[in-house]
Amino acid sequence: MKTKLKKLIMCPGIPRSGTTSLWKMLYDSKIVEGLYKEFHYLSIMHNHNYDPIYPLELFESHKKYIIHQNQKIGLSQPYNFDNYLSYLNSQANPSDFSQSYFLLPENYLRKINENLRDHFDIKIILIYREPIQRLISYINMLHYGAGCFGIKPKEKNDLFLDYVNNPKMQTLYKDVKDKFERVFENVICLTTEHFFINQQKQLELKKFLEVSEIKPLSKPQNVGNFNFELHNNYIELANTKLKESIDFYTTLLP
Repeated sequence: MKTKLKKLIMCPGIPRSGTTSLWKMLYDSKIVEGLYKEFHYLSIMHNHNYDPIYPLELFESHKKYIIHQNQKIGLSQPYNFDNYLSYLNSQANPSDFSQSYFLLPENYLRKINENLRDHFDIKIILIYREPIQRLISYINMLHYGAGCFGIKPKEKNDLFLDYVNNPKMQTLYKDVKDKFERVFENVICLTTEHFFINQQKQLELKKFLEVSEIKPLSKPQNVGNFNFELHNNYIELANTKLKESIDFYTTLLP
């Protein structure tokens, strides 16, 4: 008889879409465990910044910070699959909600799957948010993070334009889903605006994860006031440039 594999829940994003609230919900339900929600181990192994608007100097500073934090939970260098597997196996209910994974290239995702699939039953959760509001929040988060490291990135409006004018970012939402579905066997898509208030969606996740209970979230996590004032015509431009992602997002709504 084939031995049942330990479950590994991975949520690679999309950033600023309620991933912290989702992790807290599953943590309170004892479905996941661990000191940290995300440790970016696989991204550090890959060692490449694929986000075209993420400042390179912030990427390097953040990587050093993450490596230092990971040492506190036993994730020391060298970074390799054997040590990653060892860390995950040390937990009864392992998870990895690292938000840097959503842009990892498909060939590297295949390598990840090849190294994990014989050890874990991998469950991938993708959670989405309305694209323009998510982008506004994401850019403000970048600015906040840059300030913590003493880095001055481009102005927020300029970063916004860089994003909406980048062809890779314009089709991001569906591309991420398609990429993960081509690589992994079990993938579910949620929307932050509806999942946390929609009991049916929560039941779907419970069935997907094969758990008996998911407790309601007591309060939203990591909300913050990540907004900024855009030039008047930028929203109109984003509605046009991000149309493919907006259209895909609407297909996920109840």
